[in-house]
Amino acid sequence: MQSDVFSSTASLHHYLNVANNNYKTYLQRSTVKVKIYLYAIKSLLACRWIEKFQTVPPIAILELLPMMDNKKAKWEVEQLLNRRNSEVGIELIEPIPVLNHYIKDECMRIKSYIQTVTEEQKNSTEKLDHLFRQTLKKVWTLNES
Repeated sequence: MQSDVFSSTASLHHYLNVANNNYKTYLQRSTVKVKIYLYAIKSLLACRWIEKFQTVPPIAILELLPMMDNKKAKWEVEQLLNRRNSEVGIELIEPIPVLNHYIKDECMRIKSYIQTVTEEQKNSTEKLDHLFRQTLKKVWTLNES
């Protein structure tokens, strides 16, 4: 059913907005949280996944990282992942210019790409209603036992 309800355009807009909002709100400060960098990068890599495969992207950033073609930015992300995995607590760091440039450029590229995407409107209401009713029946049956 996933392929019946997945919208690449809606997903691209979602992930682009996550990256753009994180960039504008947090990543231009004098110190930034590692996890905010990773959220922004992960969202942009999810856009690249959608652009290439037209499917729901994986959740794990490590599965998306091969989508990154900028070697310097990729190295910085790998360093952030290593730091995140080896240290406890919220870590504040100075902005990383290579990543900020990557995020800004990739946001602009994806915004332009979205303008070229054409997608057939899908009406999945009946399928989703059916799934919802099946789920309710299953839950009600479990509660009656």
